[in-house]
Amino acid sequence: MQAWDDVERKAKPTDKMLAYSKRTVLDQEKSKLSLSQLYEHQFLKQTQVCAVKMLCSLVLLVLLRIYAVMFQ
Repeated sequence: MQAWDDVERKAKPTDKMLAYSKRTVLDQEKSKLSLSQLYEHQFLKQTQVCAVKMLCSLVLLVLLRIYAVMFQ
């Protein structure tokens, strides 16, 4: 008979036994940047990529407009 508060026992999957035994190695070196600086760098990278994409599309539109005017 099982009481309502008994814990169900679970067995570890045998196909992933190595995953349980592997330990991740953490870097113990202190970061030279604060968390806000890391977020700032990440944000700037993302916005610069977006700015470059927008600039490329703008240049393409201008070139297409020039082409359309020249060969109309």
